[in-house]
Amino acid sequence: VKILFLFKVLCWSLLLVVPGIVAGVFFGFSSLALVVDDERGAKALDFSKNLVKPNIKEFVFCVLAISAILLAACFLVIFNFDNLIVLFELKGLLWAARVIDYIEIIFVISAGIVWWIFYYFLYEEFKENGKAL
Repeated sequence: VKILFLFKVLCWSLLLVVPGIVAGVFFGFSSLALVVDDERGAKALDFSKNLVKPNIKEFVFCVLAISAILLAACFLVIFNFDNLIVLFELKGLLWAARVIDYIEIIFVISAGIVWWIFYYFLYEEFKENGKAL
């Protein structure tokens, strides 16, 4: 009974999660529609949906690809720099460890900026192609 209960709860939870993910994909450009094109409220949501709907495969692929690339780059940099931080702390070079720590922070912030720039150009590309309904 417990297993069946957990299974049903999990299935019903997925029914709420999956539509939320789909809505998030369709309304993904709504913030850019507000900032770039001054679309407000439901109009921004509709504009985003009409822009993403005919380009759904390209949108999902591009967003997942750039996210995976940037996450992998951040992971590699942070993992290797953390090893350097430990090495410098063991040698008593705390100032060098702090500098590397700040470099990590700057790298992660830069990766976020690159992600938003890519997202903006993807938005502009979809608008220029005129695939919006």
